[in-house]
Amino acid sequence: MQWRGGLVLMALLVAACSSPGLEVTVGVVGGAPPGSTGAVVRILEHRLTDMVGDAARVEATEQGLAITLPEGTDPTVVDLLIAQGSVSMRPVLDVMTEAPDVSGGTPDYEYVVDSLGLVYQVGPAFVGSAEFVGGRASSIEGLGPVAAWVVEPILSEIGSHAFVEATKTMAAYPMGSPRRQMTIVLDHSVLSAPQLAPDVDPAVGLDPEVVVFTVGEGPLMEERARALAAYLRFGPLPVRLETRSGPAD
Repeated sequence: MQWRGGLVLMALLVAACSSPGLEVTVGVVGGAPPGSTGAVVRILEHRLTDMVGDAARVEATEQGLAITLPEGTDPTVVDLLIAQGSVSMRPVLDVMTEAPDVSGGTPDYEYVVDSLGLVYQVGPAFVGSAEFVGGRASSIEGLGPVAAWVVEPILSEIGSHAFVEATKTMAAYPMGSPRRQMTIVLDHSVLSAPQLAPDVDPAVGLDPEVVVFTVGEGPLMEERARALAAYLRFGPLPVRLETRSGPAD
């Protein structure tokens, strides 16, 4: 992506929760295009509404953008709010415990890591953020007493076609092969790596309407699921945000 004229956009966003002592400042520094602040505000407003409700708001101030969250909001929500939120589905080429000593892979593959440290060699995305047109977060009965949270992604017509074709190719590999797996990647980290069931026909592929992203069960899983659904609905931020100061400072 090209930035016009090399303009450096520097913006400070002050997120002030009504919970005592919680004030977070995040900033945008770097090659941001003119007018991107408006897009950032709109996406943050949508995310806030979906994640914490109508009581949250974003407004411009002399210091930057003030994000007000309801009293009692967990500070982790700020990290979910300002994540870039780029989601993709990518075919698995191989699985390993340690990535080879290469930098960034090649145009045909790269390495991504899950929360347990497992390394996946993945090919180019067959579904990217542009092919997601929505997402619905919901809870289902979990293995224990706590509900599990999932997100149902909604794909565009182009995304649905690409998904079916990709799963046809995967289904041609034998059970147990990493080539039957796909990765759900969020901002370069693996959310999950499901394997196609034995009954998926290579001539038919998998119906995209039955796909569910499992977020998990336990603390903050509802917030994470609502955040993921918001990323799918409203797309990624056009710039990267980082925390400049916060409760830990």
